[in-house]
Amino acid sequence: MDTKSKSIKPVLAFLSFVVGISLLIYSVVAWTYLLSNISPATRTSIMDVFQSDYQQTSTFRSQIGGNLYNLLNYAVYAEDGYDCILNQEDTNLLYRVLRDSGLPLPHSLAATLLFGAVLYLAALNAQGVHLRELFRLK
Repeated sequence: MDTKSKSIKPVLAFLSFVVGISLLIYSVVAWTYLLSNISPATRTSIMDVFQSDYQQTSTFRSQIGGNLYNLLNYAVYAEDGYDCILNQEDTNLLYRVLRDSGLPLPHSLAATLLFGAVLYLAALNAQGVHLRELFRLK
């Protein structure tokens, strides 16, 4: 006995239509909620995602502005002898660890400079600038 199976294409088309409409409604509701119930700073951060150039985003500009402001503060207050700003924001972790471990100052500085030089040469090598080209060695 030969049975004909009914085509499943209309059912799949209807299901895909329902899923598409559901996703559309959900995304409209979600964006409406996000844009109406969040703080302006968060709203700006969400809208920054759609910028084509990261340098035009408000997050990038505020971060760079903050860094420049900190550098300007240090430049102004360092002349007056206020080195506490630099001591509070010591970000060189290797130097700090070596200094806190009891290693003498010249040895910790030498180790930090050596490590920095190795890191710098590794970064140059990753960019395609080799040591031979840097110092014109053949």
